[in-house]
Amino acid sequence: MLSGRIYVAHLLRREFAKSAAVCVMNGEDSEIFALAQEIENYLAQRPHATDTIEGVQRWWVGATGREWAPRVLERAMELLIERGVVQKRRLPDGRMIYAFSG
Repeated sequence: MLSGRIYVAHLLRREFAKSAAVCVMNGEDSEIFALAQEIENYLAQRPHATDTIEGVQRWWVGATGREWAPRVLERAMELLIERGVVQKRRLPDGRMIYAFSG
């Protein structure tokens, strides 16, 4: 039996491979998918992570040192939400937070 983290990482990779296989990518699409994969890798190691879009930029993908365009980050998060990997909810102050939905 796989440990919790390894199992989560396995599921995330399998789901990403399914969605990436059915898409033809242009330049921005390839960035969106690359960023989505980076976020999935982060969540595989930290399945309890929850953050705002600013926190996602700073902590989830910021370790690479690359600053992603807000439009690309938002689309990557939308893709992960559509695929059921990430969930989004509104805080009482109106900000949105994102979390792994597994």
